[in-house]
Amino acid sequence: PPFLGQTFAQAIKVARWEKKAPWLNPVHAGSDYSMKELNNVMKKLLRTLETNLTYTNESVGASRTHGPFIATVELPNVVRNMGSRRCIDEPRLSFTSDPCPKILEAKRKAAFMAIEYLSTGQLIPPAEKLLKSELRGIWTEEGKGADVETFFEKDDVGVVATLSINIEELGLSATFSGPPCKSRRQAVRSAAETAVMALKT
Repeated sequence: PPFLGQTFAQAIKVARWEKKAPWLNPVHAGSDYSMKELNNVMKKLLRTLETNLTYTNESVGASRTHGPFIATVELPNVVRNMGSRRCIDEPRLSFTSDPCPKILEAKRKAAFMAIEYLSTGQLIPPAEKLLKSELRGIWTEEGKGADVETFFEKDDVGVVATLSINIEELGLSATFSGPPCKSRRQAVRSAAETAVMALKT
């Protein structure tokens, strides 16, 4: 049937994507890998341990038990308020796969569609949650591989902190600097406040 050829092509696309995406660890790859990775990406977006993803599936064939099957993954409603400046339309919350011979394959394909969408920078984490530590004057130095890293410059006026935000899974990359301050702690807080204002506009 035609859908089997489409399914095979999509499976190859998923495999190639998992191979080239730099944030993925092939050691953990498996039949439900896209679903696990979507869960991880949602944690980065929501900045919580609970992702509240919802999966549903149904048969679109003559048989309820033998398929073919489609699956849908729904992002939590709170995502509606996380649209970035790139998101011209209302954020997309629902992703439905093409027909697949197996339910797990359909779920995997739906998850992959959601991951692709999230990687385009359409949605960004809540600024206050993303910069929770920095707003308190606590920072992570550059080179640590954190979502938010800080580097400093010092001159006769004071210390300037620059925050580097890099979350490739969400297509988010930006830097923000604050005004010169007397201490690094003050400089980090100032840069974080600047970043929060910019991310909200």
